[in-house]
Amino acid sequence: MSFSIVQFQNAVASGTTTSLTATFTNNITAGNLIVVGYQMPSSGTTVTVSDGPGDTFTNTFSNVAWTDGTFGGSFAPNSAGGSKTVTLSYASTSQTPTIVCAEISGVATSSPLDTSGSSTGTSSSPGSGLYATSNANDIIIGFDVGAKTLSTTGGMTTITSNTTSWNTYLMYEIETTTGSYGFIGGQASSGAWAAWMMAFKNPQSNSPIGRDITDLNNTLGANIMQAVNRASTY
Repeated sequence: MSFSIVQFQNAVASGTTTSLTATFTNNITAGNLIVVGYQMPSSGTTVTVSDGPGDTFTNTFSNVAWTDGTFGGSFAPNSAGGSKTVTLSYASTSQTPTIVCAEISGVATSSPLDTSGSSTGTSSSPGSGLYATSNANDIIIGFDVGAKTLSTTGGMTTITSNTTSWNTYLMYEIETTTGSYGFIGGQASSGAWAAWMMAFKNPQSNSPIGRDITDLNNTLGANIMQAVNRASTY
């Protein structure tokens, strides 16, 4: 099964609020992954993530402090499917939190996270840093929030973005070999930023059947080469 970005959305709050909801175009499909990035331009504010189907979210990055507030990243694997909303909840604020989110198919429904990492800074080169994957078939999700708009996403494809208040981006790329991956971008000028990456596995890569097929192909290839070599000696 190949990875696919099924749908995506972003939203920004205005006025005094205690929650912010992004609404997908269609209902969430059962079995898919929901991934969420957010920024809260005030420090010390705890943010929780939920969705319409009532899925359980893992907070890979939870309310992490950066120069201009907090940011985070969460995911819910194997969605129950249903109502098309994703919601941030927090204490009352007149600030402008932002959410970016996506529904992704083709991701392992159990223990899907391969690796992750984050970074913050003030420069013209925002980035999560590069982190080693252990799986040969991953979808890499990148998130960035900053005072400046991105001039390059470093080869990643933008899924969705919101630049109304803070410049907030969600991106992806698909990798077929193990290596060190992450979001490494650029800004036209120096400014504060925060970024993270999460790598998610394809279920076939780690299934016993997938491994058995790979082992069988390797064994058959070795046997064929041995037969060819023996035949060449006659």
